Amino acid sequence: ILTCGPESLRPAVATGEVILPMGSPTNAAADWSDEALIYVNGVRRLLPDGLAHLTLLRYLRDIGLRGTKLGCGEGGCGACTVMVSCYDQSTKKSQHFAINACLAPLYSLEGMHIITVEGIGNCRRGLHPVQERLAEAHGSQCGFCTPGFVMSMYALLRSSKQPPTKEQIEDSLAGNLCRCTGYRPIIDAFGVFAKTDDSLYTASPSESANGKAICPSTGKPCLCRNETDVNGNESSLLSSVKTYLPSSYNEIDGNAYNEKELIFPPELQLRKIMPLRLNGFNGVRWYRPLKLDQLLQLKSCYPEAKLIIGNSEVGVETEFKNAQYGVMISVTHVPELHTLKVEEDGLRIGSAVRLAQLQDFLKKVIAERGSLQTSSCQAILRQLKWFAGTQIRNVASVGGNICTASPISDLNPLWMSTGATFQIIDVNNNVRTTVAKDFFLGYRKVDLKDDEVLLSVILPWTRPFEYVKEFKQAHRRQDDIALVNAGMRVHITEAEGNWIVSDVSIVYGGVAAVPLTAGKTESFLVGKKLDYGLLDEAFNLLKEDIPLAENAPGGMVEFRSSLTLSFFFKFFLYVTHEMNTKGLSEGLDVANMSAIQSYTRPVTTGTQGYELVRQGTAVGQPMVHLSAMLQIIGIVVADTHDNAKAAANKVNVKYSELPAILSIEEAIKAGSFHPHTTRCLSKGDVELCFASNTCDKVIEGEVQVGGQEHFYMEPQCTLVWPVDSGNEIHMISSTQAPHTHQKYVANVLGLPLSKVVCKTKRIGGGFGGKETRSVIFAAAASVASYCLRRPVKIVLDRDVDMMTTGQRHSFLGKYKVGFTNDGKILALDLEIYNNGGNTLDLSLAVLEHAMLESENVYDIPNIRASGKVCFTNFPSNTAFRGFGGPQGMLIAENWIHHMATELRRSPEEIKVSMNIFC
Repeated sequence: ILTCGPESLRPAVATGEVILPMGSPTNAAADWSDEALIYVNGVRRLLPDGLAHLTLLRYLRDIGLRGTKLGCGEGGCGACTVMVSCYDQSTKKSQHFAINACLAPLYSLEGMHIITVEGIGNCRRGLHPVQERLAEAHGSQCGFCTPGFVMSMYALLRSSKQPPTKEQIEDSLAGNLCRCTGYRPIIDAFGVFAKTDDSLYTASPSESANGKAICPSTGKPCLCRNETDVNGNESSLLSSVKTYLPSSYNEIDGNAYNEKELIFPPELQLRKIMPLRLNGFNGVRWYRPLKLDQLLQLKSCYPEAKLIIGNSEVGVETEFKNAQYGVMISVTHVPELHTLKVEEDGLRIGSAVRLAQLQDFLKKVIAERGSLQTSSCQAILRQLKWFAGTQIRNVASVGGNICTASPISDLNPLWMSTGATFQIIDVNNNVRTTVAKDFFLGYRKVDLKDDEVLLSVILPWTRPFEYVKEFKQAHRRQDDIALVNAGMRVHITEAEGNWIVSDVSIVYGGVAAVPLTAGKTESFLVGKKLDYGLLDEAFNLLKEDIPLAENAPGGMVEFRSSLTLSFFFKFFLYVTHEMNTKGLSEGLDVANMSAIQSYTRPVTTGTQGYELVRQGTAVGQPMVHLSAMLQIIGIVVADTHDNAKAAANKVNVKYSELPAILSIEEAIKAGSFHPHTTRCLSKGDVELCFASNTCDKVIEGEVQVGGQEHFYMEPQCTLVWPVDSGNEIHMISSTQAPHTHQKYVANVLGLPLSKVVCKTKRIGGGFGGKETRSVIFAAAASVASYCLRRPVKIVLDRDVDMMTTGQRHSFLGKYKVGFTNDGKILALDLEIYNNGGNTLDLSLAVLEHAMLESENVYDIPNIRASGKVCFTNFPSNTAFRGFGGPQGMLIAENWIHHMATELRRSPEEIKVSMNIFC
């Protein structure tokens, strides 16, 4: 998608009168406002009608606030984080929280104050302490993620009544990704805002008992000063040591500098809130009712309307799935949907309650009610900790997550297993109640008619000897979707001297189109004594209840199937342990105790020891850095990003299907290799060694190494403009190879190199992904700019970037290893193949590097390593940090572990004892 020239803030809106729901005096046109007011960095901005299609991020960048970045476009990277402040009329206090600007509809911020990274400090008027600390602690390299981290930390400080803990700081950053700096410098930088721990800081260099200097950085003996320094000669003390005095900002907390911050605008405190009706591009209508009656009347007029709260799902659908919704209704200001009440039979939770609000409410309820009645509350609270990132939880709602009916929802299995009920209201004010287990009908289909709205959730209290437990397994702990999740509940009662299962509920998510209930297993368990004797039968029934086909979406079928069993086993151990604490069952084996202990990651810690190196000494010591199948067939040029994207989505391409090679194995079978890419390295005589009797054992095997997306924070982008009446081209590209851009663009346009100028700013990251592949987009933009004689900018959407630019090479290694019974490696015969894709690019160099690293650090007398680059029908793979080395080493470590298994010894023993180069 290309944009040409400045983007228009106000696209054309279809003429004609806006249709309003009628039938009540409150719905007269005069009662609905078409003006939206926001403040941005303390500046009043009246939003015109016609911007309902815009996100906050697009608006901020259009008005020149480009510190807020577009990374993923779906709320997963945090590069677009800003702080939003709103006024709570009930408490008469302003609230501050971080959100993802890439998902927030612009009009949803009406009546709020938005603060971006530009609003808290800059180089001219001075940096904010958060910005200053990140810079001083070397927490930024490419800088693309930095504004998001700064604003997440800033929002935490503004919202905290007292200095946050280190755990709270790390949790607040869970929704932010960094690809090049690494997280420890960032967390170290922000750690000074936590509750005071002066032991982390050293005021000045000192001496240890043995006379050696103590490093001002680590507090450990080091060589920053020579022997004469230790003896007291001031002249020999390095000036850099004198000036390097780490300063502590521990006195800074969330309240210490509030008087210096932008206040919440008084106008927004005093302003009367009005229901809104606004418009957007392509006939989009936006409504914001203030009462339940208004919402129901809107639903009666527009049954197909989408209800919007956090927009975390609808925003992704419209951005990446080309979904079109003509009418959107924001229910953020409908008080009847924001109920949070403690009732006699349980908790009443409004459907529009934000997940962050629910977290705070559950903590309060658990503290007041104790553990007896709140086992379900505790399970939901623990699950919410791993639900998305802070920015998403701040806006996503309970009802939105329920009605989206995602197969991998973390909460829906818990609503079902806890016996929660949903209250639903229709446009005629009729209220009905349904149990959560009956609400989910199919893939993203629920028992909710077009004229109905989810009103609230009733979460019942737990009874004595009733236990609820949550489970989730993902690729990573925080801010990741589940591979499999589950909610389980059991009620144990006494009967004839035995404690038996009277009621049980087992629900799994991530295994089918809807959360699945293990009905056969539940029926089997009821009336049984919960002991080890029933596990085998329960496991067999679980396999029948939760089947996973070999081609199940999401893959990893065997692993996910094993998770369903392990979750139940952990639940059994958890309940057994809880009963044991009451003296009602036998205790657990020590080996099983770890299975019931929830993983709690400690606060990030670490040190970096380094020496101050004098000029002229050897280089190489660790130093603190002082600074930081989907082939493209055409492009669309338009005046705005949205118009270009809409036009591109209208293009239909007819293809003739041809045989495709989509894997290394298929390429080997078809003999599909890039020409002149066969390589061979050898040492000694492999065949003779295998044929002799010197090898006690010979093993053979193969290992597959998958590819990896670069995921640089800034996507591929290029800005090109013509100079000298179009006879010269200038560009700013996010690339690692500006000269390559200059050369290729000159070749494409038929211009001499002197007529093409390419500049690169220090932002964005690359990791090899912008070494060769970025030139494609520079050339495309240059052709458009040269032909149209106008500036042209290309910024790839994240999904397009990932589909078209190639990855780290996937590899296949086939090995044959001969060794002695003592573990000495005598011979290695290795075949290596990498997936080059549809062009050679740098694949041959990557293969050669992998072959050179294929013996890793092991001394092997006889080696033969051959390699080939496979031609497949995928976008060309390219350079990635490591450049083939990690793949070659991983193949080596695989056959080392294979040897260890064969010899029944540890891999470490085999490596160290006799195989590592000395």
